[in-house]
Amino acid sequence: MRDWLERGYAGEMKYLDDPRRADLQSAMSGVRSVIVCAINYNSSEPYSTEIARSESSQDDSPRGWISRYAWGSDYHEVLWAN
Repeated sequence: MRDWLERGYAGEMKYLDDPRRADLQSAMSGVRSVIVCAINYNSSEPYSTEIARSESSQDDSPRGWISRYAWGSDYHEVLWAN
């Protein structure tokens, strides 16, 4: 992990360099296991770039691209609700 961080792969995600991530005991005393979950962001929603192309070119309103992970429900809220 240290090498990965030093190569700059974390980009602007500075929280990944938090020393507690290297020593779980400092983050949560008595921790014995960590469960890691993943979600596939390849949803059935269209790419925002496809939507922009399919609309009329006469519309000059501002546009933005939406990252794939931003479609659908916020997983933070989903996990806390269950």
